[in-house]
Amino acid sequence: MRTRQRQGRWVAATLVVVLAALALWSSRARVPTVRLADGLEVRCLNASAWPTVGPNANALPLTVAAHEVPEIEVVSRRPLSALTLEFESRSAAGLEIEGGSLTQTILRPDGRVLFTIALEDGETHRRWWLLASSFRYRLKWVMPDAPGGPLELTLSAEPENL
Repeated sequence: MRTRQRQGRWVAATLVVVLAALALWSSRARVPTVRLADGLEVRCLNASAWPTVGPNANALPLTVAAHEVPEIEVVSRRPLSALTLEFESRSAAGLEIEGGSLTQTILRPDGRVLFTIALEDGETHRRWWLLASSFRYRLKWVMPDAPGGPLELTLSAEPENL
């Protein structure tokens, strides 16, 4: 009789664990992601940033609602020291950023604005199935004088000097 009770408890406990894992897995919403050629991955964490869809998708991987607070996560296989955000010509020349510090602002002759961001230490995540690490950098920014409507954005990264 006790053996049957133990088996019943074991089955119930296993079922609870499996159902909890399924609930967690199914509750995770898909995060819009852009994969760049140099192995970077950019994840859009809120509705103020989304992957660009259209004929220029290779040149302009993201669109952001600049008058809001876009939040992204940059994932890299190696540590990064800086990230460059290049906005289209309608953007403002001011940027307040969280997750890094603004080191340089360049106004291009065609009106585009380029911001160089020195990244803070990112989180390191080990991927045990690959025996490798990924480095994650979370950025959130505000453009105080941003125009209304969406802006196109190009990202590029500088690897950390090892």
